[in-house]
Amino acid sequence: MAVRRERDERGAFFIIWAVLLVSLLVMVALVIDLGATRAGRRTLQSTVDLAALAAGPSFGTKAGADPQAGCREAFGYLADN
Repeated sequence: MAVRRERDERGAFFIIWAVLLVSLLVMVALVIDLGATRAGRRTLQSTVDLAALAAGPSFGTKAGADPQAGCREAFGYLADN
């Protein structure tokens, strides 16, 4: 006599597959968002570093050093970029 298998678990594969697919898509979205955030931070840091380098000569220890001019140069560079 053949043993019939109960069909209670027939749709379980599709449910598990759907849950795994959704979780995979969520992880991919998080990786993309975190990558974009990190790239934005890197760009902002580069801009600020270059503004500091542009203003650096005005902050020197020479007799003609003008900190206000250095600040204006830095803010001007940031406004341009």
